[in-house]
Amino acid sequence: MKKVYILIISLFLGNIVNAQWHEFVILHTYGGDVLSDVNFISENNGMYSYTKFQSPGSGSLMWLLRTNDYGKNWYEVDYIFGQFTGSNGIYTVKNQNTFYHATLTMLKKTDNNGISWNITIPCYNCLDFYAKDTSHLFSIEDGTLNKYINGTVSRINNNLIGYPNSIVFSNNDTGYIATSAILYSGNHSTIYKTIDGGSNFTIVFTDSTINIKKLIFTSINTAYAIADSGKVIKSTNAGLNWQLLSTNTNLKLNSIYFINDTVGYIAGNYGLIMKTIDGGNTWNQQFTNTIENFSKIFFVNDTTGFALSGKKLYTNNINLGIKDKNETDYNIFIHPNPSIDKLTIDLQQLKHQQSTILSIYNIQGQLLLQQEITQPQTELNIAGESAQSVPLIPRQSGPHIPQ
Repeated sequence: MKKVYILIISLFLGNIVNAQWHEFVILHTYGGDVLSDVNFISENNGMYSYTKFQSPGSGSLMWLLRTNDYGKNWYEVDYIFGQFTGSNGIYTVKNQNTFYHATLTMLKKTDNNGISWNITIPCYNCLDFYAKDTSHLFSIEDGTLNKYINGTVSRINNNLIGYPNSIVFSNNDTGYIATSAILYSGNHSTIYKTIDGGSNFTIVFTDSTINIKKLIFTSINTAYAIADSGKVIKSTNAGLNWQLLSTNTNLKLNSIYFINDTVGYIAGNYGLIMKTIDGGNTWNQQFTNTIENFSKIFFVNDTTGFALSGKKLYTNNINLGIKDKNETDYNIFIHPNPSIDKLTIDLQQLKHQQSTILSIYNIQGQLLLQQEITQPQTELNIAGESAQSVPLIPRQSGPHIPQ
């Protein structure tokens, strides 16, 4: 029988910190206001929008706020009131100090953190937006493709079947649009490709069993798309062929983000965040300490990511967030080491009415065991993990103090 080796390490426990993702900031709205979107261009610089419906006669109110101090303070940078008022998304351009805000009637741009805004594209109920750079912008409406190329705006009608939900362009002429439709036979998703700037589209993928939610390209040839029921599809030849990847989950997926061709994340319902480091061949679940749905995940660099759940913004960067006065440094002692079947967790500094979640991962980041600890000393049965021949690393969240 193989022994399980446990790595004894000193770990930090706090109200806002856990192993991989922790709650970073709550994005406040007022009354019945609806949070629309959030985006960051760096760890400290971000924006979010929310909308409040007034009445059919007076329309809605929409606010846009920004932070430049890691979410500690937020300032209003835009306010719109009227019949056709709302926010359809906040977008950024990688490595550019630029925000784009899609309203119900236009696409607005700021490159000075919201001090001033310029209209770049008239867009009536923009469904998705893609910026190759600040001079090459594309947005999609229901039936219309909008292009902004070096200051020139053009609108192209199309006859795509279904509801467009994603648009990506690799250059001025080559682009992709993903659509979904509800037919008598169920959901039906299609990916269209153009090589003439949107004048003509051909179908490169169609499937009646999935509902594509988001399409992304990580390079000219490599693309990924997510759908309901944990489905992820991938192309490595510019969309000509697609393969279904195994994620080992059937939860609804809502967002996808890839840092490069091989390292990426998916986020979905019931607190699901999964990571791949091999181009989607294998996916490992990340510990989020929540069962709320994630609607969006994105990264501002190779290491710092954000994930939106309701009005709560999570991050995987343990250095972000305000340290709570009750947070304490704790030492975890695990013995015997190595162990065959049982081990004891000693956490003598754990106070009365406190608890923490202990998660044990292997060096590949796979979650092998998770258990709530409520006592200073806890015995764990690891007999079922004895076949593992890799070191196990304990990680945890908390402490949680009942209110």
